[in-house]
Order: sequence, then C-alpha cells, then structure tokens
Amino acid sequence: VLVDVYRLGESELTMFDFKVANNEVMELPAGPLGLMVGMEYRKEKVVDDRDPRLDGTIDYFDYENDHYPEVSDVANSSPTGDVSGSRDVTSIFTEAQLPLADNVNAQIALRYEDLSDVERTLVGKVAIGWALNDSVLFRASASTAFRAPNIIQINEKIVVRSGTRYDYAMVRLEQLAGLDSDDLDSRLSMQRQATGASNLVSEESDNTSVGFVITPEQVDGLTITADYWTIEKE
Repeated sequence: VLVDVYRLGESELTMFDFKVANNEVMELPAGPLGLMVGMEYRKEKVVDDRDPRLDGTIDYFDYENDHYPEVSDVANSSPTGDVSGSRDVTSIFTEAQLPLADNVNAQIALRYEDLSDVERTLVGKVAIGWALNDSVLFRASASTAFRAPNIIQINEKIVVRSGTRYDYAMVRLEQLAGLDSDDLDSRLSMQRQATGASNLVSEESDNTSVGFVITPEQVDGLTITADYWTIEKE
C-alpha cells in the first residue's frame, strides 16, 4: 500500500536596522578617527509541519504494541513531530578605525546581542595593519564569536532516528563458537531518542590570526597572502 506524505515548512523574518557612520569623528595625531554605530532588531518565526502519519496524529501500533514515538505509520520513516517557534533579537554594535601611525591602522569592533530564547552575548574584535613598506603589509587580529542554536533545535520536543547495523563483535564470537553462517543473528535495529533542547546554549569561539600581504611592484597585478589561524570552540 502506497501513501503520499508531506512536510510543510515556513520561515518568516522581520528585520529593522539603523547605522550611522562618520570617517572623521575627530582628529588624532596620526589621522582622523572613523566611527560607526548601529542597532538591529530581528523577529524570526519557523513552522515545520509533518504529515499526520509521521507526527503521531495517526497513531500506529505494531505487533509488539509499539507506537509513536517508537514507530510511525509509514514504513522505514522515523516518527517526527511538528515543530514551531519564534525568536526576538536586539543587537547593538559599533566599529572604530584608529590610525596609530602613518603606516599603522587598527580596528576595534563590538557587538551585543540579546536573544529572547538564548542567553545574551557580547563579542568583539581587535585588528591591526602595519605597512612595512609599499609592497609588504603585516596584519593580525583577535576576536570572539558565537553561534546561537537555531529555532528548531530550541523548540524540538523529541528527535527519533532508527538505524540497522551488524554487531561485528557478536559475529566474531559466534564464529569462534563454531556456529554456521546461516545461524548468525548479529544484525540489530537501534533507535535513538533525544530531547531537552530548550537548555542549549550558544557555541562560543576565540579566533586569532597573523599574516602578511605582498604586492611586488615589479609584477603588476600580483598579490601574495599568507595567514596563520587558530580557532578554539566551546
């Protein structure tokens, strides 16, 4: 018996942002200070509607009396519930360009985000560029970053997935016991259920980089770059 199943997904984003920038806020000994400040508001909404035969609306009981969320009403399809959720995010950010010397410039940036369903966070970046001469630029930076769990991960009540595989350790034991290959019964099906996503926190990282840019005057249009990166995530 064949049936059609569906998955209806919808996402919605409402966003407003405002920025003000000035390349010459004030005069420093090495040149003008550039500054940008801004804010952003986002409202995100996600709906993931699964077929009634998959989300438990039509509940199926197998011969061992298993039913949703152990099994679905469609063969070889893992039971999957409906998910929906929304998020409000308010951000404030700023960035400054600082001339430290005639051939040295620095950049400082900060961003604060307040999320309605995940803890608020503050990240920043410091970068410097040093023109050793007309052909060689040294650059370095250090920054922090974050990645918030998405709306589906936060609001999903249960995730069920099944897989079938051979237990090769059991196969070897049965072989050592002298069992015929026709008698081996080492193929099993296993189900994983996960829940508790509402307590997820953002992934955080520390990033650093050091490198240089070479633009040889003898070769028009040639640029050579090299950077060393380190990224630590939690």
